[in-house]
Amino acid sequence: MGSELFLIVDDDSLFGIMFSRLCDGIPTQIAVTIAAGLLLANKISPTHIFLDVRFDGPWETGIDAIPKFLGLCPEAKVVVMTAYPNEYERRLALEAGAYAYVEKPGLLRARDVSLSLVRAHAADRRRFLSSLPGPAQARKAVR
Repeated sequence: MGSELFLIVDDDSLFGIMFSRLCDGIPTQIAVTIAAGLLLANKISPTHIFLDVRFDGPWETGIDAIPKFLGLCPEAKVVVMTAYPNEYERRLALEAGAYAYVEKPGLLRARDVSLSLVRAHAADRRRFLSSLPGPAQARKAVR
């Protein structure tokens, strides 16, 4: 992968703008719906996709969309963001292929979003995957 390119998919456009300003010069694109995010992902091939869990409308969550984003951008690291973290959603997100599951307020407090926060959460993903029962070959590889 070349230089970093972030895609922020969140129905809270104000959060998306604030978060993109914290990305310290890393080019970002913002989508406010999953459908728009999928179109943008297909067009720009981001290195990282920051995906909200909850969107207006009951039909789909960010967790449901993880496989769709990875299908379009298999090399991208999907970081699931939520204002209401819980263990159940964390587990679902990581099982679906998320690179990390992070709390939104933590993202906004971070001064340098570049990748330090995401890398810290990637260790959590590795621990989670190693705890799954079953043969190791059935587990998804950690990128």
